[in-house]
Order: sequence, then C-alpha cells, then structure tokens
Amino acid sequence: MKKTIWAISILALAVALSFLYRFGLCPHRLVDFPVLEDQKKINSPFSLYFFFSRHSCPACMEMADVLNRLTDDFPIVGVVPGNESDSLDSLKQKYRFRVIVLDRKLKRFLPLHSPSLIGVTSRGQVLFILPGVPGQARYLEDFLFALYQKAIVYTQ
Repeated sequence: MKKTIWAISILALAVALSFLYRFGLCPHRLVDFPVLEDQKKINSPFSLYFFFSRHSCPACMEMADVLNRLTDDFPIVGVVPGNESDSLDSLKQKYRFRVIVLDRKLKRFLPLHSPSLIGVTSRGQVLFILPGVPGQARYLEDFLFALYQKAIVYTQ
C-alpha cells in the first residue's frame, strides 16, 4: 500500500512539473528570444516584435499606426500567423516595418492575446509584453521612448 502511495505521489509531482514547464511558469521561457539583425543597424537597446492578425480588433490595431511612425527609431518586426501568408504582400505595403510569418523559433513566444507587442533586449531577454487595447496609442510612444532612455543608461 505504501509503495502505491509513493508511486502515485511521484507521478503527480512529475505531471505538475510538466504543466509548470509547458505553460511557461519557469522564468527561462523569457530568454533566448531570436534577436533581429536590424537591431545592430539602428543601434537600439531593444527590438520590438508585433504579433497580430488580420482578425485583430481594429481599435486594438492603433498600435500598428504608432509603430509605423517609429520604424526609424526602433527595429520592429510584425509577425502574422502562418495561415495569413497569402495576405503578406498587402501587409508589407500597409506597414513600414518588416512583416514575417510566424515560424518555429517564434512559436514558443506567441502571446495569448493578439495584437501584442514584445520588447526584447539584444541578448534575447524579454523586457515586456503589451497586449493591444483600444486607446493605447496615446501612451505607447511615450512608454517606448522612456524605456529607451532607461535602457541607454543601463547599458552604459
């Protein structure tokens, strides 16, 4: 009887640990993000990944308009799901930032909410994950430049 209880306890612990690992409660999930090559050209302390879909709410996509204005200041990449690869050309014409299809490297960093903006350091560490919400355009630009100022001071 004791052996059965021990076996069940060990099995329950293994299942609990696998759930913790799978659902990202371990902090190592937020490191090793693929770093942009463009980041070196602009010399920015962080890159921005914008995960969105053509089905994202229009009010939430105000974030994309702000990002269009910031392409000279920050390296930005738009990431769309693989089933939207047919509309990739029209998205590239609409946005000034580079738009790519979600690949295997980025799939593990896919946010639960779309659209979302992820800020990543040059070492591949995730700084922030901002879900796109209506009205965010008012403060997004200020937030990014304030973070940029702090990141410059931190890296020196």
